Amino acid sequence: MRRRIILESVLLCVALAAPVVAVIPSDECVLLERRSRIAKRRGDETGSLALLEEASGVCRENIALLLELEHVYRWKDGFAEQLAAVHKRLVRSVEQKDSPVSMALVDRFVGNSRTTDEDLEFLLHVTQTWLERDPESPRLLEALATIHARRSETESAREVLDRLIAIEDKPIYRRNAYYLDLALEHWDPALDYLLKRVAAGHDDILTRIGLIRLLAKTGRYAELLELTQPLLGTSVGGASLPGGYHELAATVLIPAAWSLYDAGKVEEAEAYFRLLLEKSPDNAELQQTVLQLFAGEAEQAEGRERIERRWASEQNPLKLLKEGSARLGAGDAAGAYELIRRATTIDPRSEVGWFNLGLAASKLEHWQEADDAFSRLIELAPSMTDAYYNRGIARIQLARHVEALADLKHYVAERPDQKGAWYYIYSCYKALGKMKLAGEALQHYK
Repeated sequence: MRRRIILESVLLCVALAAPVVAVIPSDECVLLERRSRIAKRRGDETGSLALLEEASGVCRENIALLLELEHVYRWKDGFAEQLAAVHKRLVRSVEQKDSPVSMALVDRFVGNSRTTDEDLEFLLHVTQTWLERDPESPRLLEALATIHARRSETESAREVLDRLIAIEDKPIYRRNAYYLDLALEHWDPALDYLLKRVAAGHDDILTRIGLIRLLAKTGRYAELLELTQPLLGTSVGGASLPGGYHELAATVLIPAAWSLYDAGKVEEAEAYFRLLLEKSPDNAELQQTVLQLFAGEAEQAEGRERIERRWASEQNPLKLLKEGSARLGAGDAAGAYELIRRATTIDPRSEVGWFNLGLAASKLEHWQEADDAFSRLIELAPSMTDAYYNRGIARIQLARHVEALADLKHYVAERPDQKGAWYYIYSCYKALGKMKLAGEALQHYK
């Protein structure tokens, strides 16, 4: 029995693919683990956990035991603090020695969202110490690059990847270097990576889209235009485009069109924008750009009429909401209001629909409609604090100061960091003649 329990205690280390020499735990530790498992098999989860916790205190360096305890905490409610504590112990355990088990734990922690900034700093120190003894270890360098990336040390992560590529040139290292180059706005090496991918036969649509955007960033406009036609045509590299890719391509290539325009290549930019609009006729940004920048008066009038006819017949609430929200973002509250109103009529359960309808109504100073929209939203989502704030402002405009005050006080109770709301609370108290409370609210605002 003792041998079997010892074996169970090191199974998680084996699962980490780490060939280790097991250190035989003490008799007390073995006994506690055994009693914990017996309790669990009898259905006594509370007793099993208590014995497991006691064992972790006796056998403080037993990594397999800590991993088991971490697993139990993760799947139980109300143990967040204990989970964080055992996670911290596991992170600190890697410092004991540069072993396969420790390296496996480092790999595990650098990709774990629960690993804190403090943990990452500790792991950085440990990894750098190990690298002093083994400076060309790909596994250590991978971990170091990931730690730097997690710490937003992008330049350092990119330098480590250069070291990795020099030691062992793997496609995944090249790809990660490419993404870091994009983050660093190193456009030339990023472009070089994509050109080599295309030359090697990896000519998929997403690679083409990325290539065109980088050609725009580096000012290689002739090549950009040359690549656009086949991308937005019927196929790329002889393969038919899946449904929806024309819309995707048109949307993500808009920045490339703006690059042409900003470079003073107005004719090329107009042709590019029109081509994108042809492939994505419902794109609000493309519609507005072509009408405002390149269309004459007659085309503008015709274009607006065509757009309104198209949306007058639309019955899909998601499409109506998307178009209405785009118009709202572009400053066309009047055009947005009617589309979003229709969307909420068709789909009255849409929280986003009611919120955006309330915003559009507020911009138009249709305060009762704004109040109605935010009230409906609060019925659907009573925890959405921004709805109370916006309804409070609408009710101030309707001179319903007592109700507005209730909404705004609810908002600041949930969002104490948003001091701006206190100005509106001040205005409510002032309108109600409660000057002492108004003065206190004004102090909160200041």
